[in-house]
Amino acid sequence: TAILSFKQSLRDMGVATITAYCAVEAQTDDRPTETATGRLAVSGICAVSQDYIRSGLLRLGEDVLYVEGLGIFSVEDTMNARFTHRIDILKTNTDEASKFGVRSARIYRIVRMEK
Repeated sequence: TAILSFKQSLRDMGVATITAYCAVEAQTDDRPTETATGRLAVSGICAVSQDYIRSGLLRLGEDVLYVEGLGIFSVEDTMNARFTHRIDILKTNTDEASKFGVRSARIYRIVRMEK
């Protein structure tokens, strides 16, 4: 069995507005536990503003982001079209999402390259 080794690098995407949401209808759509990719909404995912997807900077369901100071998140969902340059991190409850507030952070797309 061959073991593949991957080298990861970070592609700087600049500073984005970072918010948080919870998987409830009031903050999503009529399918709050399902992401735009059809996957289950679980901890470790984020929604991104549609400008990142339309421009080709991020690929829904394929890319992973490092949000400086906050961690690594899989790009699985999209936000309302009115938002731009924004990342929305999924939280487990509405209190946690509300307390998160609005922040700014540098974001990086994790790029995997075969070694």
